[in-house]
Amino acid sequence: RAGECANVHLMGWLNQKEIKALLKVSNVGVCPTGQNIDLFPNKAFGYFSAGIPIVSAFQGEIRSVCEKYEVGLYYEPKDTDMLVNSIKVLYDDSLLHKRMSENVGKLFGNEFDAGKIYEKYVEYIEGVASGE
Repeated sequence: RAGECANVHLMGWLNQKEIKALLKVSNVGVCPTGQNIDLFPNKAFGYFSAGIPIVSAFQGEIRSVCEKYEVGLYYEPKDTDMLVNSIKVLYDDSLLHKRMSENVGKLFGNEFDAGKIYEKYVEYIEGVASGE
């Protein structure tokens, strides 16, 4: 339905280089779903790695992370008015957007950065292997 909107671009399949270029000029990432799903969508990690706040309809941990760390907004699945309003809030409130972007950077660096995660994982596995 959005295909005829001049400000909506349906990108199709993108390679990694194209994704990075697109994320550099993006202000918000959308994680849509039409169902009540308790899932942490992979797209959220891509948005977070680029320092972009999200607007998500997913339940569970992603919703909790957005609320706890103030890195995004939740909207009810299938509620397009709430989706649009959430995007508008981030567009209109530059201070909120800036704060959430900063929070995303901190969260990603502390919790999702591969170097830190793998290092902690290796320490955990070594501890298990040594009986600690």
